[in-house]
Amino acid sequence: MNYYDKFAQEYSENTLSLDMIQLYEPFLKLLPNNAKILDLGCGPGRDLKYFKDLGHDVLGIDPSSEMVKLASEYTGAQVIQAKAQKLSYQNEFDGIWACASLLHIPSTELPKVFDSIFRALKSHGVLFCCFKYGDFEGIREDGRYFTYLHEEFLREILSKTPGLSINQIWNSTDLRDKKDLNWINCLLVK
Repeated sequence: MNYYDKFAQEYSENTLSLDMIQLYEPFLKLLPNNAKILDLGCGPGRDLKYFKDLGHDVLGIDPSSEMVKLASEYTGAQVIQAKAQKLSYQNEFDGIWACASLLHIPSTELPKVFDSIFRALKSHGVLFCCFKYGDFEGIREDGRYFTYLHEEFLREILSKTPGLSINQIWNSTDLRDKKDLNWINCLLVK
């Protein structure tokens, strides 16, 4: 997480103003009013603030201490410094939002993380997650670890957590105008 501690302000400036409505809508349609939402890997707090402003009960988690500071200041919400691999909640959340965060976890660790997410969700709880689309896994030139996924591999990983049912999988283009970058998005229901 050194990258996000070092470049927190720059990352925040480049991502806070992105229009995420096309990703928010399918997730929010499956949630009750005043849902309890965990933003897992909340970064500087863009999505956390959006959900909070809609009246939801929100909690942010991020492994970067600098992102935790930025998100806390930006949203006024509770934000905890922790890794997704250490998630230990039980039947706590109506929804978990993991936007471009689980992609920093090695594929061998993802089944355990999905198990933890399953336990953290209430019955009928909803998970949104997205990954860069492709076959790459490893450290990029900027020092960040990435796990890119395609649909077949995503389904294989998810099959190891049978309590999470796939509601929808779809591809999208990058919202930052990176024309050569595509995403695979997934909605899961407990």
